[in-house]
Amino acid sequence: SAIKNETPLGVEVKSILDNGELVPDETVVDLVADELSKEKYE
Repeated sequence: SAIKNETPLGVEVKSILDNGELVPDETVVDLVADELSKEKYE
């Protein structure tokens, strides 16, 4: 996962979650797009 691998997006999401906030929709879309762009989904 992005958080586990400490990607820039993962670090951003972890910070948001650690503050007890909800992750914005745009950030979730970025996470999904990033995951789906991986070779295993092509």
